[in-house]
Amino acid sequence: MPIEVKNYFLDSSPRATFTMVSYEEMRAVEHATSAQKYMAELQMLLKQEKITCETNVAHINRSNASMELYEANMNEKLVKEEMSRIRNDWKAMSARIEQGEVNINRIFGMLGRIEFSLKELPEPKKDRIQARFCSLRAEAYNVIKLIMDCMKINCDGEARLHKS
Repeated sequence: MPIEVKNYFLDSSPRATFTMVSYEEMRAVEHATSAQKYMAELQMLLKQEKITCETNVAHINRSNASMELYEANMNEKLVKEEMSRIRNDWKAMSARIEQGEVNINRIFGMLGRIEFSLKELPEPKKDRIQARFCSLRAEAYNVIKLIMDCMKINCDGEARLHKS
């Protein structure tokens, strides 16, 4: 940097120091910040998905228990109501499956963005963040399996609810 430019910046503050940072160093800081931001977002998404799956499974278990009492008192009016409920449950189940797919794709997308940010980091910075990412990636795959299991439980639970 030309001395005139340095003097211009430093003249108004005689005690100030001027530090030059390379483009590569700035990009490394940006990628490290991005990776950490994405990891925090992914951590929150995984936490939300775990809660959602637990809630859905609890709902299915309650529905199964109440259905056994319901079947004992079935008449023609109740059969029509049950058919309507089956249609509504089918729509709701389809929506949950679609939402599960969307959430799994979001998780994979976030993992991809984090991996890209990590690839762009120099080794010393990468090593510090890589360990946390490996742990988070393992948790993400566990949550993806949980989402899939939850979808299976929902489908099995709905099938049990509507069996003849």
